[in-house]
Amino acid sequence: MASAEKQTKTKTKASEKIITPDASTLLYELYKQVDKPRDLIKEDVILVYHNRYRINLWVSIKNDFIPNAGFISKSYFVSYDLEGLKIFP
Repeated sequence: MASAEKQTKTKTKASEKIITPDASTLLYELYKQVDKPRDLIKEDVILVYHNRYRINLWVSIKNDFIPNAGFISKSYFVSYDLEGLKIFP
C-alpha cells in the first residue's frame, strides 16, 4: 500500500508543467515591470529552486581606475510560470 502511494505522488509531480526560461526572457519580463538602472554593468540571473530566481542588477561605482567595479543596486526575487513573471516583495 505504501509503495502505491509513493507512485501516485511521483506521477503527480511528474505531470506538473515546469517552464525553464532563459536569462534573457526573465530580464525582458523584469524590465517590462521595473525601470532599467543607469550605468548598468552586469545582470545576474540565479536559479534558486523550482521556478524561483534571484535577479541582481549591478551598476558602476564610476571609478576611473577600475571601470568594471560595481555594486548590486537592485535585487529581485521572482517566480516565472505560465502567468508570467511575478516579483516578490
